[in-house]
Amino acid sequence: MSGGFAVREGLDETGKVSAGQAAGRQPPARAVPAAIEVSHLTKVFGGRTAVSDVSFSVASGKVFGFLGPNGAGKTTTVRILAALRDRGVTVFLTTHRLEEAERLCDRVAIMSTSLRTIGRPEDLRAELFAASLEVTVAAVLPEPGRVFGGLPAVQGWKPAGPAGGGPAGYVLTVTDPALAAPAVTRALVAAGADVLSIARSRHTLEDVYLELVAGTQGSPR
Repeated sequence: MSGGFAVREGLDETGKVSAGQAAGRQPPARAVPAAIEVSHLTKVFGGRTAVSDVSFSVASGKVFGFLGPNGAGKTTTVRILAALRDRGVTVFLTTHRLEEAERLCDRVAIMSTSLRTIGRPEDLRAELFAASLEVTVAAVLPEPGRVFGGLPAVQGWKPAGPAGGGPAGYVLTVTDPALAAPAVTRALVAAGADVLSIARSRHTLEDVYLELVAGTQGSPR
């Protein structure tokens, strides 16, 4: 450029405009401090490496997307960062993976336009589902009502699973699984049944979601 001159931009060590810098130019913006800093994160389960040498940072005030296929190590990384709560840090997690929320969250809120429920996963399960026992015997009971009727802590029963030729299942609604299970075992043995298993039913956060939302809104999103 004829008659022109080059201007160097920068600050000297004192923070003042350095010699030769054009007047009126603003200094460069300062770096935003990191809200999350991950350095060489590695996690091994048994002989399988779930996360290998991962490093990244997330600046304050930014929206950060963590993407990857199933099995890529996203959930493992989030679980490690979420530990970052033992120091008083609050983690706000939104996800359509209900099993992930159940593992990570102390409390959950379920939305369907309005707030349907909020609380600890275990408390929500207890509020929505009665305690029950899942009983499996080698063959269908001829008269299950006579076996289960009148037993301590047993309120009712219903068949579960295939009803012919092979193992048969029953779900018993109970007030106290610890009191009901021994009584049910004794009654089945007295009736000549071969007991394969007696276990307490385990409802999940997904069961809670389906009970509250999926009947009208479809699958979680």
